[in-house]
Amino acid sequence: MNKDIKMTNDKKLEEGGGQDFLGQDFLEDELLRVVDFQKIGTKQKIIKIEANVQECQLLIKRFKINDLSDLTAFCTIKQENEIQHVKFSLDVKLKAVAIQNCIISLEPTVENIDVDFTVLFAGKKYFKDSEGETDFSEDDADVVLLGGRGQMNVNIGEIIAQHIALNLKPYPKKEGITGKELGVVIISEKEAENNKLQKKNPFDVLKTLKK
Repeated sequence: MNKDIKMTNDKKLEEGGGQDFLGQDFLEDELLRVVDFQKIGTKQKIIKIEANVQECQLLIKRFKINDLSDLTAFCTIKQENEIQHVKFSLDVKLKAVAIQNCIISLEPTVENIDVDFTVLFAGKKYFKDSEGETDFSEDDADVVLLGGRGQMNVNIGEIIAQHIALNLKPYPKKEGITGKELGVVIISEKEAENNKLQKKNPFDVLKTLKK
């Protein structure tokens, strides 16, 4: 196993430059951690990523939230045996602390992000259908197209940033807030579904009259 590598801002360009997995210029990314997958050998590579204050500020602006701190990610990259044309896998243990405003009281509410996820990197053949046409489906959401030799630089920082966005609460609510503060009542999805089932179909009355 390779020795753990800690990638911080001063080493973020150490392993290459170019474009990220979305074809964007690396320099546009808020969290820049470029890895040249072509240099990854048969042993897995472990990387620890820690975002500095400046990077967190850029992500705060991007996500339009109050604050983001303690962003760390432990990443394990390893070669796969190319079953179904998958070349590499990236396993990430991501932690961060975000602050957003409660949608009811507008008070700051803290969110602790603690997630594990896996991203696969595959060649073009992975995305080809039976007729040889490129085909992307919802099942490919965590599969990234990886270029050929000389085009295997990936900004894994952008992948981490996107998963932070996916794990931010879309409707943050401060603990203890019930909704009564604004004259409304907040119910759970299960309660909403039960209420829907309890509502009688108006045509049921007609069925009764026909009997």
